[in-house]
Amino acid sequence: MICKTSPPIAYNQSILRHAPPVRAFTMVELSVVVLIVAVLASIMFSFLSRFNRNVAPKLSSRLFLQMEGRRLADTIAYEIRGCTDIVRPLPGESLPFLLVKDARNHIRFFYLSHDVKLSGDLKMTLYELLKYNYGYTATENSSKSLGSYVSRISFSGVSANSVQCNVVVANDKNSFQFLSHVGLMSIGDSDV
Repeated sequence: MICKTSPPIAYNQSILRHAPPVRAFTMVELSVVVLIVAVLASIMFSFLSRFNRNVAPKLSSRLFLQMEGRRLADTIAYEIRGCTDIVRPLPGESLPFLLVKDARNHIRFFYLSHDVKLSGDLKMTLYELLKYNYGYTATENSSKSLGSYVSRISFSGVSANSVQCNVVVANDKNSFQFLSHVGLMSIGDSDV
């Protein structure tokens, strides 16, 4: 018994005729998509370069001033908290300097000194905040810089053991004001 079957080629051709057509992107469609992506990328590049030229320097300058003001206020607070008495300003008084003393009667004097180099570079009057220790040994009696870019500072006596510090730091483009309330270290009665 011999079976007759159609040749394999004819069978394969009939399968291909009934199979759903395979859908693919044409070269025109792919080139249009690439063109649209290139146009969007060039628009984003021009926007980002404009942002870097105009906005980023202002943000970095402002951020630098905020960090400098915060660092200065934290340094002042750290230095003041190590003391036990406020000599000046008295409660209700506001001064551009601060005198405090510690438990061993050593005096710390915080004041501004004109920063000639920085003022000349930025063409505005800026100061450096200095701390002078008095009553320590000869090597410890010296001035120490706590920060620069200071435009104005004031210390206001709030009570016998707390002071309010108002620090303004500035550069040629921006200024930043920082206000902090600092209490002294409490060690109990000093009459003993």
